[in-house]
Amino acid sequence: MRRVLPALALLALAPARPATDISLPFIEYRVLKRVGEVRLATRFVHDPQQQKRMLQDLTSFDRDGMILIAGDRPRRVVRTETIDLHSVQTSISISPALGHGYRGGLATAGITVTIDGKKRIDSPYDEGAVELADVAILPDKATISLDGSFDNRRFAGTLDLTGNQTVDKAWLERKAAGDAIYREALRSATHKPRVVVTTDPELDDSNSLIRYLLYSTDFRTEGIIYASSQFHWKGDGTGKKWSVPNREYFRFGLSLCPCESWRWAPGERFIDDDVEIYERVYPNLRVHHAGYPTPAELRSKIRWGNVDFDGDISKDTPGSNLIRDLLLDENDPEPIYFLAWGGASTIARALKSIQDRYQSASDWPAIRARVSRKAILSLSGDQDDTYANYIHPNWPDIRSLIAGQGGVGIGYGAFVFASAENAPYYSVDWTRANISSRGPLGEHYRVWGDGKQMVHGDRFDYFGLSGQSTAELRAKGYVVWLPPRPKGEFLGEGDTFTYFNLIGNGLDAFRDDSPGGWAGHVVVNPAALAAAKAAGQSAPAMSFEVFMKSLEGIGPEGPATRPPSPQPNFTAAAQNDFAARMKWSVTPTYSGANHEPTVSIRGSAHISARPGETVRLEGAASDPDGDALSVRWWRWKDVDTYPGDVTISSPTSLTTTVQIPSDGAAGQTIQLILEVTDNGTPPLTRYRRISISVTR
Repeated sequence: MRRVLPALALLALAPARPATDISLPFIEYRVLKRVGEVRLATRFVHDPQQQKRMLQDLTSFDRDGMILIAGDRPRRVVRTETIDLHSVQTSISISPALGHGYRGGLATAGITVTIDGKKRIDSPYDEGAVELADVAILPDKATISLDGSFDNRRFAGTLDLTGNQTVDKAWLERKAAGDAIYREALRSATHKPRVVVTTDPELDDSNSLIRYLLYSTDFRTEGIIYASSQFHWKGDGTGKKWSVPNREYFRFGLSLCPCESWRWAPGERFIDDDVEIYERVYPNLRVHHAGYPTPAELRSKIRWGNVDFDGDISKDTPGSNLIRDLLLDENDPEPIYFLAWGGASTIARALKSIQDRYQSASDWPAIRARVSRKAILSLSGDQDDTYANYIHPNWPDIRSLIAGQGGVGIGYGAFVFASAENAPYYSVDWTRANISSRGPLGEHYRVWGDGKQMVHGDRFDYFGLSGQSTAELRAKGYVVWLPPRPKGEFLGEGDTFTYFNLIGNGLDAFRDDSPGGWAGHVVVNPAALAAAKAAGQSAPAMSFEVFMKSLEGIGPEGPATRPPSPQPNFTAAAQNDFAARMKWSVTPTYSGANHEPTVSIRGSAHISARPGETVRLEGAASDPDGDALSVRWWRWKDVDTYPGDVTISSPTSLTTTVQIPSDGAAGQTIQLILEVTDNGTPPLTRYRRISISVTR
């Protein structure tokens, strides 16, 4: 369960005496005036001792923001708050002993919300067919959002804060029945990971940014910042020359620096260009998902970071100041993911600015600890050495979002390095049909042989040329480190892995207890570790030069021998999902495109069970387009700790069982994934995960 934030005040409810083997529900009520939010969300208490403490002393839990849905008499809780000049009155009515389903037959609840004297919600909260999971009143965004289910059919909806429509039981039923435009509507911002992107003008960064913008529904974008790296830096305009040993301008027999700038176009504005193209397709995107941020909102997040020189953290910049202020802001304690697609110098400068300002203060240890908890790094390598030289030595407690292994491979040369199963998703035909032909975003997206260069005359950027061999390109002065591929083939998004595990596909791969996601996973199972070690010992070593030389003879059809697919293999799901969003960008009607299914788990996703015990698993799934759905339960063995085999009784049914092996040891875990795919074009997949902990 997500950490509960304190509310301003709460009324206590009378205790009940439920059985201790059920999940005890409560409404988490939060009022965050500085954020501009009133929020109610359904949560559960599973631990019997915690249930007992709550029932015996409701008042102390009320102070933590909990309204228990339990009791032996009707009651009513009324709250009134003023948020952003709006008066918000919330009334929750509790009726005893009328509950249903997995909520244990406890009390039911209704909710009424009145804003500025106008009733906007008058509905059951948990009664009969209706189960609300989340209600967010967001005056600063001028919206109300709701999330829940009606008769086991998932819905998500938004309405204007100052409109005339009232949410009642009939409104919820319509949403669940197929008002699909709201199904994946804008949710409360606290559901989404906060993200700052720092990026240099490498062509694959621009491609990664296009995909990021298409998935901006899934993030709270706090900043998009121009950055430098060892591969791209602007110079300071004074004529100062710069170089760092062992960079690419000294490799391949070259000696091109010290120089005033390196591979940086005059008037560079690739971030602004991408956002302007996003603005052209925004009306279409908004038809398919209400959560797309406005172009103006994205534009307001653009900053210039430490771009003058490779690894230079000597001065503050608008980008580093933004990062510094976000980290020091105590009004929003949610962690921030810093994606560094180039170097990390802008992030490093922000941290150094904090250190310089506070390290002599008495509360420096507390400030340092708070910043270290808030910042999470997702680096595309240490491209300017600032992580090794400054961040890690001075901020060793800052965490990193680890991609691990087995992720979707979409870097340079994706088609060549893909398995036979995955190669079609990078082919010329697939790329043309699903990316290049899809309007302004597709036209801007870089592919092999597209005739473009990020920086005119860049001898390292030959990717836009077509019909020329490696030898012919080198004869023209190009530094060819990856042999050219056929015109129109997928070129690469080398930095997308930094946010693949932040995408809201149901795997929740950025959570602390998550097994991983589309970006990859960390192997922890002892049996899997032993197998990986044995495979690694048998693999012959090959130098980078020999490896790259081996690629030169590969023709348009790809290599004769391809590697096996990663397991689990998320490539088709990730690429099809991208293709669907590209199609959204050129499709002005909701019915003209496919949309992902909605998947949920009944009961808790964290289960404790004894050896030999049979655990019942129950999922729910629906599709906004009415497509047929295929279901698959599977075990993710690499990321759990029970070394033996586990059998799922009905892996293709939403309801199934799994028996905990009799030799399971206390503390061992079993990770299960519910995967649901529709039969639309392209087919789209969503997931939910369950973690079973073995107890004695």
